[in-house]
This record gives sequence, structure tokens and C-alpha cells, in this order.
Amino acid sequence: MKLEWLGEYRLFMEKIIKYANTYARTYRKRMSYGTDILISAAEIQVLEYILENEEKYQNMAEIALRLGISSSAFSKNVKQMLSKGLLEKYHSVNNRKDVIIQPSALGRSVYTDYCKFVKKDFIDKMEEVLKDVPQEHINKFVTVLDILADRLIDDPEDSSSKELIKIE
Repeated sequence: MKLEWLGEYRLFMEKIIKYANTYARTYRKRMSYGTDILISAAEIQVLEYILENEEKYQNMAEIALRLGISSSAFSKNVKQMLSKGLLEKYHSVNNRKDVIIQPSALGRSVYTDYCKFVKKDFIDKMEEVLKDVPQEHINKFVTVLDILADRLIDDPEDSSSKELIKIE
């Protein structure tokens, strides 16, 4: 039976589904990614976010929310990364309950090695394919991916993730 609802975008959706399933299957798998340390894609995402936002001194709950992962999943990643020496824990001077995670020198080095590997392994290939695609078309692909991701996040059954309760 051919599913008509996919219409002319069948192949495009098939490839998005294939990527999503492959990524989900390998998200927690630890690999070298061109580094001396085995690290998962989940851990790389955490490290990357912390590196990009380290001057904000966000607490762990803020980072987990921003990454769209549960606090417990974030905590597990952080625990693994602390044990590998990729991250360091700090407390805010004003609030000792807020745990602030910062990259270590080793974390920076591992991320640099990862970036070199990824650039050579697939970013260069993607750039070659996309070099002749007009920016407006790339923007449309970005919008499509946002629509798909936002739908996955927007779970009407779970409104608790969108509400904050102020602590007095």
C-alpha cells in the first residue's frame, strides 16, 4: 500500500526518518570521533553547548532545558564527562546550590580534535553538496527541520516542561 499523505516529499521524509533513526541508535554509543577518549554524541552536544555558553554560568537545569533533554539524562552525561576529566564543577558565589559546569583544558582539547575529525569526515562532504544551493533554499530546509523537531518537543500530554514555578 502506498501512503499517499507523503506525496511528492516521500523520499525526503524517508531520508529524514533514516537519519533520525540512525542518530537515535548511536546517540549514546561511545566512539573516538578522532579523539583519544571515547565519547558519545550526547556528551559531545553537552560539551559543545557548555563551550559556546560558558560565560553565562548557567546551572545544570538551565542547560538541560536549553538542550531539550531531561535533567536526569543531562546529569548522567555530566557525571560521565566529569569522570573523564572533560568538565569541572563549580558553585556560584551567591548560591552554593547552583552547580555550574565548565569545560576543562582536556575537554577543550578533546572538542578541538572532534571538530577536526567531523570537518574532515562529513562537514567537507556536506559543504561540497550544498555549495551551489542558494541560501534561501537552505533556509527552507532549516524551517522544515524546525517544524519536525518542534512537533516532537510539543507534546500536548506533557505541558509541565513548558511551565516554570518561581521559588520564593
